[in-house]
Amino acid sequence: MSDSDSEDISGGPQMSGPPLASQMRDLAIVDVCSQRTLFETFIQEWNSQTRFSLALACQSESNSNNGKATIIGGKMRKGSLRNTKSNALKSVDQLRLSSLALKLVGLAISWESTSVFYLRLDPNPENETNNDSLDPPSQDTSLTTNERIQALSEVFHGSTNTKRHVTMFDSKAQFKVLYLTLGLLVPPSWLILDPKVGSWMIQPMDKERNLTNLVMTWDPSSKPVLEYLGSSTGCGSVGLNVEGKNPARLRAVSECLLAWRVMRKLQSELESIGMWRAFTDVEMPSILTLLQMELNGVGFSEDEAERQRKIIVARMADLEADAYRLAGREFALSSSFTKS
Repeated sequence: MSDSDSEDISGGPQMSGPPLASQMRDLAIVDVCSQRTLFETFIQEWNSQTRFSLALACQSESNSNNGKATIIGGKMRKGSLRNTKSNALKSVDQLRLSSLALKLVGLAISWESTSVFYLRLDPNPENETNNDSLDPPSQDTSLTTNERIQALSEVFHGSTNTKRHVTMFDSKAQFKVLYLTLGLLVPPSWLILDPKVGSWMIQPMDKERNLTNLVMTWDPSSKPVLEYLGSSTGCGSVGLNVEGKNPARLRAVSECLLAWRVMRKLQSELESIGMWRAFTDVEMPSILTLLQMELNGVGFSEDEAERQRKIIVARMADLEADAYRLAGREFALSSSFTKS
């Protein structure tokens, strides 16, 4: 990928202390949709990676779901979660998620400590910044949204048996949005690494931490990148937080890179205290199980519930009769005075 296609963000605003350019001179954003050949090369390279970081870029979208409420298990009624490949998008309108009042406009991907690749999905995103050096280059108009989404689907489902380690902050929330918009679910062979979960395992008694706090604790050398992450409320993904002050592209790119760097530090710590296997074999798989439960919903049968209620009531009556027989008299089971 040529230097002309990568955007050095070191020319952005500076924080206190040493100049940002000297600390981040090797950090670059590569907008892979600026040229078709660049896009095709990127997809090929991404497919060959077994470790990478991922973050979604979302911006605000008016909440207009035509009066239809979002219900638990709604996706189950539309089809199995396992049939994700058939859920390919046919329209850019499906990038909108009305129930959360957001729109997925792109993805940030990185497998390095200095460069982040940005794949734009929305051909007409929000205005980026007032700084020309940070704005993305023009897009290749021959690359349709459907082509970009199809390429993503091939990365997720083209080689489902390939083991991959995917770093993602607030992974459950991000993968939920990814499925509800693009119809993409995590392949079983992928191992998700969430810095938020890793930090909790190391310090389980601490309050839930946001990404900024994790950076300051585990990788303070990455502090300059926080300028591009921006501030946001809560402890979830900043890329998903449409109330964030910075544009979606910058939020996602920064989150992607910071999550990658922090997770490397956390992995070393988890390995040193003997918790890495518990993290990869127990905690992270449970996150994906919870995600599938949220997407499918939990079935409830009123008829079966009533049948079980009658069984329990009958059993309670039998136990009460046994208690009276053993005591030789009747008494109020709910009264602590008579039982004593």
